[in-house]
Amino acid sequence: MFPLPRRLNFSDATNFEGSGRNEIEFHNTGLYNLIGPPSYPPPNVGIYEYTRLAEDVGKFKTPTLRNIDVTAPYMHDGSVKSLNEVLDHHSPGGRTLTGLAYQGAGSRNAKKDPLIRGFKISSQERSDLIAFLESLTDEGFCFMTRDSPIRGEARS
Repeated sequence: MFPLPRRLNFSDATNFEGSGRNEIEFHNTGLYNLIGPPSYPPPNVGIYEYTRLAEDVGKFKTPTLRNIDVTAPYMHDGSVKSLNEVLDHHSPGGRTLTGLAYQGAGSRNAKKDPLIRGFKISSQERSDLIAFLESLTDEGFCFMTRDSPIRGEARS
């Protein structure tokens, strides 16, 4: 098996063999593109809050896809309510807001990660993708309590 490029490891949940050091990355997915600096609405301007580097405005840690179906609302500010809306955000390569306080074309955010380019999928492919994402939910994990047995171990 050949190692995948580290840059494709968007959540940094797994470190592939040969991928080098394990460094947590932050990404701007084009959620906002406000006129004037910063391009994201304060106070949630991303890792910029800590680094004070202009290129870090709008960069947030991308979470794991595990249990994605039960972790709504999505995005750092909870502004995306469903998996369908997540696809609405990503398919054009960023979200466009009009007539709102935070209007702008996120797809044109100059600091957006180059991996966020947009895509076109059919209705069936969209349904299949959402079904796949929903399948990543581990019901047993979601309802574990402090006293739950570890999988494969009998409870005494």
